[in-house]
Amino acid sequence: MMPRFFLLIWAVALLMLCFNGSAAITGDDSTAARRQQIPPQPPPAPPRTTLKLRAGILHAPPFAVIRDRDDGSHYYTGFQLDLLERLSVFALEDSVALEFDLDTAPVQYEDALDLVASDCNTTLNPNTAEDCQQFDFIVGDYYGNPERSLRVDFTPSWLQSRISTMKFVQPHQRRILIDGGDYEDNDNPSFQLQHLNDFTTLTQAAVNKATVCVHNGTFLMNVVMHKYPDVHYLKCHSQDACVESLKSGRCVLYADDELLLKYRASLDPTLQVTREQFNTHFLVWPTSYNLPTNVSTYLKKWMYAAAANATLDELFFKYFQKNVCPLGTAGVNCELPCHPVHGTANAEGLCICESTKWTGNDCSHEVSEEKNLVSPPLKVISYIMLVVNWSMILGCGVWLFRNRSTQQVRAIQGNLLSLVLLGCGISSSTIIALAQEYDVDGPASACMVIPWLYSMGFCITYGGLIAKMHRIYGIFNNNSTVLRTVSSSTSAGNNFNETLGVVSLIVLVDVLILIWWSIMSPLEWKHQTDSGRPWSLLDIVQVITGRYLPESWQPFICCYLSLAAICVTVRLCCCTFFPCRIE
Repeated sequence: MMPRFFLLIWAVALLMLCFNGSAAITGDDSTAARRQQIPPQPPPAPPRTTLKLRAGILHAPPFAVIRDRDDGSHYYTGFQLDLLERLSVFALEDSVALEFDLDTAPVQYEDALDLVASDCNTTLNPNTAEDCQQFDFIVGDYYGNPERSLRVDFTPSWLQSRISTMKFVQPHQRRILIDGGDYEDNDNPSFQLQHLNDFTTLTQAAVNKATVCVHNGTFLMNVVMHKYPDVHYLKCHSQDACVESLKSGRCVLYADDELLLKYRASLDPTLQVTREQFNTHFLVWPTSYNLPTNVSTYLKKWMYAAAANATLDELFFKYFQKNVCPLGTAGVNCELPCHPVHGTANAEGLCICESTKWTGNDCSHEVSEEKNLVSPPLKVISYIMLVVNWSMILGCGVWLFRNRSTQQVRAIQGNLLSLVLLGCGISSSTIIALAQEYDVDGPASACMVIPWLYSMGFCITYGGLIAKMHRIYGIFNNNSTVLRTVSSSTSAGNNFNETLGVVSLIVLVDVLILIWWSIMSPLEWKHQTDSGRPWSLLDIVQVITGRYLPESWQPFICCYLSLAAICVTVRLCCCTFFPCRIE
C-alpha cells in the first residue's frame, strides 16, 4: 500500500509543479505585452546652441531698407529682414538660437561682394584679408552667375525675377477719375503726339539711339548693355538717381530688376513698368567660403524650409503684389467695367489697355490703324491741278501746231517749245505715282517711277533750253555779223537736230543714273511710326508721301542734283552773259 501512496503523492506534486510553471510563463508574457504598449520615452533634449552670423545689409528698397534713428544709429527693415526673422524660427527647430550681427554694407553691389569674396589681396579685389572677414554673408538682391560663383558661395534662391524697364508718364497723359466715377480722357493733339512718342521697349530705344538709365556697378547693367549695344546709356550711381534722371527727361527708359521697378511704380503713379521682360534670374545671398561647413549646411536647410512652408510666397505678396480689382473690373471699388482680354486694372483702379490698339474707358474700342496715307480730298485737288496743267500743255501744243508756219513761231523755234511742253507734261505725271499707296511694306513699282518721271521731264525741259543757250553762245561768239534767216527750212532742221543731240546727251546721263539707282537700291514703301525725335524737312516730306528712301539713297540723289545744278547753272549764266554781249 505504501508504494502506491507515495506514487500518488509524487504524481500530485508533479502536477502542481507543472501548473505553477505554466502560470509563471503566462504571467511573464502578459507583463511583456503591457510593457510593449507603453510608448518609448524620447531622449533628453540636447542643450541649445547659439549661432551668431555677421551680415552686411545692402540698401535696396524694398528688399532691404536702411533707416536712421535720431541718435545717429541705424535700423533695418524690408523683405530680407523679415526673411532673417523667419530663419531664426526655423533654426529653433534644430535647437539653434540663430542671431545676426547686422551692419551696413557698401552702396555698390560689387564693392559689397568683395567683402565676402575669396580673392582678397588681388588685382580684382584689393581688400585686405581682414576686410574680407568682416561679414559671413551679404543681405542683398544678388543675381547668381558663373563669375561670382568662383569668388563666393551662394545660398539657395529666395526669389525669382526678370529684367524690365520703366518709363515716366506725364500727369496729363494719365486717365483720371472724376467725381462721377467715369473716366475722362485727354484727346487733344498734344496728348496724342506724346502718347505716340512713348518708348516702351529697349528695341525702340536702340533703333532711335535714345538714352536709357541703368544702375552703375551692377551685374544687370552688363546684361542690358550686352543685349542692346546700340542704346545710349546713362549710368546712375543709385536707383534714386536713375528715377530722377527718368523724370527729368535725361533718359527715356530705366532698365532694372522688375521687382524693384514694380515697387517704385507702386509708390509713384507717374512711373509705369512696361511689359518688356527678359533674362530670368534667381536672387541669392553671397556667402563667404570661410563659413564652416556645418553652418553653411544648416543655413541652406533653413532657406529651403522657408521655401517649403510658403514663407517666401507670403513675403512676396506682402511687398510686391498689390491688391487689384478682379479680371473684368476697375475703379476705386471695382465697380466699373474693364475688358477682360484687352485691359487690366492697376493698383489705382484704372483700366490700363494692353496696347495702343485699344482705347476707351474700358479698353473695348479698337483704334483704327493710322497709316498716314494721302487724304482723299488732297488726291482730288492734286488730280484737278494735274488736269489743269495737262489742259494748258495740250492747249499750247495745239496753238503751236496750228501756227507752226507763222513767222513768230518759226522765229522762236516751235520744236524747242514742243520739247519744253513735253518735259512739263512728263514731270507733272509724277503726281499719279505719288498718289499710289500700299497697305504693306516692301518694294513698290510706283515708288521707283517717281524719280524716273520727274527727272526725265526735268532733263527734257532744261536740255532744250541749254541747247538754245548753246546756239546763242555760238552766234554771239562769231566775230562776223550773222544774219538770221528764218525762211530756210534746212537751217531750222539743223538747229532742231542740234537741240535733240544736246537733250539726248543729258537724258542719257539721267537714264544711266536712274538705272543704277533702280538696280542697286530701289525705293520701297514703308510705314514708320514717329519715335519722338525732332522732325526734319525730309521727315515731313516722307510722312506726307508715305515713302521712305532706303539707306543707300545718298549717292543717287547727289548725282541727280549735280546734273540738275549743271543744267540750271548753264541756263542762268547764259541768260546773264549774252545780253551784255548784245549791248
